[in-house]
Amino acid sequence: MIKSYRYRNIKLPIEDGKDVQFSVELLSDGNRSAANIRTSVKEFYTIQNSGSTSIGMSQNLRDRLIVVTCNVVNPIPEEDEISVEFKVNGISIVLHSKPKSEADEQVIYLYMKCTKP
Repeated sequence: MIKSYRYRNIKLPIEDGKDVQFSVELLSDGNRSAANIRTSVKEFYTIQNSGSTSIGMSQNLRDRLIVVTCNVVNPIPEEDEISVEFKVNGISIVLHSKPKSEADEQVIYLYMKCTKP
């Protein structure tokens, strides 16, 4: 079974001239994930499992809705939780932690906007 979770209205207060680093950290043993980060119609980035990537300069992201879609699965039968932490520039923005009993495959959506501090 697949279940989706949505985290809306996430504000990213970042000064102009700063590179925006988006990170995914898998916290449960055995997690596997693929995260797609879309910053515009033509610009998107992918992170497989844990990792980070630059998604652009803060001032270029101001008027855009940044959408992250992260598919997570945990095939280890002994593990009963899917836990993932999402960070921007090293600061935690969402800690997603749900039992596998809710769904053995989870799709996480983040809706973010880069704002001035």
